Amino acid sequence: MADRSCAASIMLAEKNTCEIVVSNMDIKRTSEAEEVYVFTADLLKKEDNNKIASAVGTVYLTDPNGMLIVEKATITVK
Repeated sequence: MADRSCAASIMLAEKNTCEIVVSNMDIKRTSEAEEVYVFTADLLKKEDNNKIASAVGTVYLTDPNGMLIVEKATITVK
């Protein structure tokens, strides 16, 4: 995962001076042939559960040794 996604999360937390929790996360597999999933989630302030942003992204998994691991992930915080 690119450093940008971590930086976006840190900037969001600093801007709202709060801890962030995830709510309403939805993950769907995009294809039976590949281990690719898309997700959406709401990001909430921990102290009052007010929504401060949404996150969307894609996770690409690979199975090199019989165990799924994340090969690539993208995330956009809006």
